[in-house]
Amino acid sequence: MRGMATKKKTRGGRPSKYDEKYNDIAFQVTKQFGANDKQLAKTLGVRESTLNLWKLKHPEFSESLKNGKQEFDTKNVVVALLHRAMGYSHPDTHISTYEGKVIVTDIVKHYPPDVGACTLYLCNRDPENWRSVNNTILQQSSKGTDERLAEIAGLLRKLDQKAN
Repeated sequence: MRGMATKKKTRGGRPSKYDEKYNDIAFQVTKQFGANDKQLAKTLGVRESTLNLWKLKHPEFSESLKNGKQEFDTKNVVVALLHRAMGYSHPDTHISTYEGKVIVTDIVKHYPPDVGACTLYLCNRDPENWRSVNNTILQQSSKGTDERLAEIAGLLRKLDQKAN
């Protein structure tokens, strides 16, 4: 055994494909497109399990992913929920036919406030003040939409009075 060099033990397996440039790619793909982990893994040409391993081994990669998803949510999902909660309008085009002629008319579509979206938004935005309101509304879901909107408006006035 003398004279034989001892081999240094190495970890088995193939070297990681991870590259620091993936941090920026992960951020941009999740920020712009709202990509989930499976879609991002496909974009990077790796398996989802590899992506999960990178998130554990490279905190900066995990942070880039988290920040990109958060920006996408803030920019798109939260704004869409707020629009739905408050009601909104947008331009649209109505296409119809009359006596064989195609008629194209520019219109504005209106969407009224949605009680469910309003409740979800307020409960997540200010849970301390809206948790009990959420339970009240859910328990009284048999009421009509106008009644529920009036109830929410009344609760908003009460909260506003408490704040002042």
